[in-house]
Amino acid sequence: MPKPSRMHILIVEDNTLVASGIRAGLELHGFASDTAASVAQAEAHLAARSYDACVLDLGLPDGDGMQLLQLARVESASSAETPETQGAAIALPPALLTCAVTNLLDNALRHHRGSTAITIALRLCEGASVDISVRDHGPGLTEQECTQALQRFWRKGGSGPGSGLGLTIARRIAESAGGSLHLAPAQPGLLARLQLPTLAPATEVGHG
Repeated sequence: MPKPSRMHILIVEDNTLVASGIRAGLELHGFASDTAASVAQAEAHLAARSYDACVLDLGLPDGDGMQLLQLARVESASSAETPETQGAAIALPPALLTCAVTNLLDNALRHHRGSTAITIALRLCEGASVDISVRDHGPGLTEQECTQALQRFWRKGGSGPGSGLGLTIARRIAESAGGSLHLAPAQPGLLARLQLPTLAPATEVGHG
């Protein structure tokens, strides 16, 4: 089976500290990324290549980030990409997106067993949403435990690793943007699926 290509993400953020933190976190876990601090820089990146997703700050020093979303959609519509790889702007501030994904990865790393790699996937779905899934190969959870694990301070057996807050924080971040977090047994392991809405042209979700 051919090895899947790396997801490539464009980070559009004029705060260099935030942008570098997001890039470091994404690339640590296998995503490729480019950064842009302005509309002009982002347009140059979009003209040069296609991206699987865009972490977008709407307030940029030389314009409104929404025009970048419109440009990305025009580029996607004119390309030969499949629906799974067309560009999308996630309706969540970059710092919150990084926090949610980092918590899922931290949870997976704490429970992972064996030499099989943790699997991270990003998929554009119908209904203007993006799925970010993280799967480990640890002991996993039952269906009932998957529901309990999203509650504050819950740990399997009452004394597992971690604080019992990471998954709850990720769930609340997703819900703040109109998304959701679902856990499911992966046999073996656990599959955490973060579903987040993408920005529509009239949406004003963002920061800056």
